[in-house]
Amino acid sequence: MFSAVTVIFLLVSGPLRGQHINYWNELPSPTPHTLSSVHFIDSLNGWISGQNGVFMRTTNGGISWTQLLSGATGEIPDFAIHSPLSIRAIEFRYPLTDTSWFGTMVHHSSDGGSSWTTVRYDSSLFRSITFIDTLTGFMGGSYGAIAKTTDGGTTWREVNIGSFANLERWPIYKVRFYSPTFGMAVAGQLDVFGIVWRTTDGGEQWTASKISADPLFDVIFIDSLHILAAMGDLESTGAGFLRTLDGGETWTFENTTIWGEPNTFAYRTPTDCWVPMGTAGICLRSSNNGLEWKTISLPRQVPVYDISFPNERTGYMIGHRGALFKFNSSVLSAGRNDDAVIPRTSVQAFPNPFNGATTFVY
Repeated sequence: MFSAVTVIFLLVSGPLRGQHINYWNELPSPTPHTLSSVHFIDSLNGWISGQNGVFMRTTNGGISWTQLLSGATGEIPDFAIHSPLSIRAIEFRYPLTDTSWFGTMVHHSSDGGSSWTTVRYDSSLFRSITFIDTLTGFMGGSYGAIAKTTDGGTTWREVNIGSFANLERWPIYKVRFYSPTFGMAVAGQLDVFGIVWRTTDGGEQWTASKISADPLFDVIFIDSLHILAAMGDLESTGAGFLRTLDGGETWTFENTTIWGEPNTFAYRTPTDCWVPMGTAGICLRSSNNGLEWKTISLPRQVPVYDISFPNERTGYMIGHRGALFKFNSSVLSAGRNDDAVIPRTSVQAFPNPFNGATTFVY
């Protein structure tokens, strides 16, 4: 199935010379390993995960961290937090030899991480996990697989993702649901194409559509019809976004021409959207659902991969070699329009002093 795609160009802007707003402050890194996922449920309680078995929790806003899953050694690309007590994390391990085991271990704790149960999923490397209630959840895999559980993760089964050429080549990066019945998954391969899967029956049947020329990394629902997908290209064309206004029937491609990979979406407020740009070491920010984007610089221009806003004044972002950033809420001081781009100017008047009339040059 192929969807109609229209191409337009986005307006992208940045701070003018002479103006600098420090939106993000760097915190001490809790690990030397690269981080891939972050989620905070409030200003104090959050989790991060990444390479080499890193899965940590903080209860004091990132000041200190405690390692969970002490026996983990593989990459933990994603996790799902239903409550501070109910935690699920996926850990995948690559084969070290031709005969060694590889696959995904799905870890579940119901006591906040003190004890764990683990289900092994052989020969599939899953990178995305989401739960829509306490029992129903989904994983997206590196071989074009979507698995579903209806018993809280005790058992999993692969669902029907339809017929599409060479599905095993396209890793699924994210699975998202708008409602218990309506969801989407995104995938793709660099310089080949990006795919979106769509379900309207609670994830039992999925329909795939090719909608871009590069991989899709995330999808976000503004409402049931208005949906955005993020597309990345580290080569000439740069990052772009796909937009649908009819629930995924047709898509419009919006090109930013900015180098980088838009890894995920995070809304600080209902109108303030942030996108970490991976290797580029910057963020994009939009106040009108992606119709216009501003580039936001980061300390040291560190690659960043995920972002979480538990409320409008608190945000955390993670990245390369344990990079950890916290949103600088002082930019939201009363009466200040931190979205404004105001150039510094110099003004001269002549004659000066004047009598009756003068001319200003600025």
